Amino acid sequence: MGCIIVKRNDKLEVIPERDFPKEGQEEYLHRFIENAPQFIARVDEETDEPIPIIVVASHLKLPSGDEIDLWRR
Repeated sequence: MGCIIVKRNDKLEVIPERDFPKEGQEEYLHRFIENAPQFIARVDEETDEPIPIIVVASHLKLPSGDEIDLWRR
């Protein structure tokens, strides 16, 4: 069984592996990313420091009728 280790400020947080639900997989993934956007890592090329990620919208309906799954800043 694996885990994910997240560094927040100067502390390390261990997140144990969990079973991925068979039903509602896409919705589960959306909620996971919305609640923990740091797992989609971006790094500043000059400083090698992580760039904060903020989820702006999920399932955003556009006037055209299309939908954006996740929109991040």
